[in-house]
Formats: sequence, structure tokens, C-alpha cells
Amino acid sequence: MCLQRETIHETTDHQRKCLLERKLEAVQVCLAEYKDQIQLTMTMALGAGLISMVVAACVLNFQRAVRLLVISLVTIFFLVWNWIMERYGDCMWEALSPTRDLLSKNWFWIRW
Repeated sequence: MCLQRETIHETTDHQRKCLLERKLEAVQVCLAEYKDQIQLTMTMALGAGLISMVVAACVLNFQRAVRLLVISLVTIFFLVWNWIMERYGDCMWEALSPTRDLLSKNWFWIRW
């Protein structure tokens, strides 16, 4: 009798694990499918929070918030720069090839 209970208990635990594993796999598939949308939503939420924090700090006391404003603007500049380079970096690199060639030819004199 005790052996049957243990067997039933083990079977129930196994079924729960299998059910839990199936649910976990379904969540992983869903997250993988909507990864870009989730990442965009999180980025926009963080960006909106940053902007609202900076605006609130500037409204409350602008003199104290100038450093926060400058740091935020520099951060936003580099994030936008990184996004532009990821998308259009190759095109920009090709468009700047005459300037690159000119700089590489005269690099000795530029260094002086």
C-alpha cells in the first residue's frame, strides 16, 4: 500500500514537472517570438521615465538639474549615434571614402 502511494506520488510529481516544463517552454517561445516588441516597449518605458525625471528636476530647481540635463543629453546623443551607426554605418562609411582617402594620404602631415 505504501509503495503504491509513493508510485502515485512520484507519477504526480512527474506530471507536474512535465506540465511546468511545457508551460516554461511555451513562455520561452512566446518571449522569443515577441523579443523585438518587448525590447522596444522596455526601451520606450525607460526613456519616458528618464525624460520625465529630467523635466521634473528642471522644473523644481533648474540650477541643480543642469548637470543631470547635460548627462542625459550626452547619453541620448550617444544612444542615437549608436542606433544610426548600426543602421546606416556602411552607407556613411562609403559616402565618406573620399575624405578617408585624403586623410590617409596626408596623415603624416596631420599628425605634425
